[in-house]
Amino acid sequence: MSIFCKNYRQGIFYPKNPSKCLNVNGEISARPPEYRSSWEYKLMEWCDQRERVLKWGSEIHKIEYYSEVDGKIHRYFIDFYYEINTIHNGIKKYAIEVKPNCQIARLDEHGNVIYPDPPKKKTQKSLMQWQERCNVIRVNNCKWQAARKWCQENGYIFEVLSEEDVGSWASQRNVNK
Repeated sequence: MSIFCKNYRQGIFYPKNPSKCLNVNGEISARPPEYRSSWEYKLMEWCDQRERVLKWGSEIHKIEYYSEVDGKIHRYFIDFYYEINTIHNGIKKYAIEVKPNCQIARLDEHGNVIYPDPPKKKTQKSLMQWQERCNVIRVNNCKWQAARKWCQENGYIFEVLSEEDVGSWASQRNVNK
């Protein structure tokens, strides 16, 4: 499986409820939300169609992070933001990142990244692909550490969802319309 799949469904999302989409209503950004995968599209649909989702946006919060891979400061835009009326606990704010499972860092009990095993066949191509995968995981982990800190400081809940998580995530948060 390629880390950088070019076959993802991509496009502009046109919300049915534009007044609560921060990308459309001009509150934060005047550019329409873009999805870079069918998983992101599903999340946009979910946010748009749920009555208790008060507002949402795509790539509206920018966070700076330090990359261990190149030793530089970069900008990172969290995939999604939404606010929801939880009825029992008031309003909660979420920051959500959607990534393929193969790009998500797994951590051991000490918080260290668990990297995939090196390839069995040590060809130059397979070693380069393995190193690229490890670097993507490292960079994502750096981004998400910065995002978790930013979310904690700003009262948000940060979650990373894989393609496998998006469907179950939406059903677990099956907020009535």
